[in-house]
Amino acid sequence: MPGFEGRYQASSEGQIRSLAREYINSRGAHRKTPGRVLSACAGGGRYLNVNLFRDSATPESWKVHQLVCRTFHGDKPFPEAVVRHLDGNSFNNRAGNLRWGTPTENSFDVVRHGRNHNANKTGCINGHAYTPDNVVYYTTPSGQRMRKCKACKRNWSRRDYAAKRRRHP
Repeated sequence: MPGFEGRYQASSEGQIRSLAREYINSRGAHRKTPGRVLSACAGGGRYLNVNLFRDSATPESWKVHQLVCRTFHGDKPFPEAVVRHLDGNSFNNRAGNLRWGTPTENSFDVVRHGRNHNANKTGCINGHAYTPDNVVYYTTPSGQRMRKCKACKRNWSRRDYAAKRRRHP
């Protein structure tokens, strides 16, 4: 694994393993530690994390998918690169399921896998169905594509027009 050569290995199955090593303990005795598969925990519930040690006694928390992707697909190809889970399962850290990509590609993956809250909505907050006849698409000043319910937009326009007429007869 890049940055942890001789200490840890990443498997193509998505696991991190410590390597067997010898060290001198605080009393000066030589000790051997066998290698083992590290236990990963879900930090924050979205991704599996492991604690790794370099030369100090302070652990570094790493996301397993980032370690596996770095090991099998190389370092980040560009600074903004993120790891994409091709099947949408953030706990499936097999090398064949991971790829470097842009944040935009990652967002499209979320929609494609049906995990985007807004893309899954079938109606507006007032209960009108999102059908092709009742949806208007627009682009925000920041370039984001959005959709609005035509019925709600029509009602809002009527209320706004009536309020303006009352203020300025």
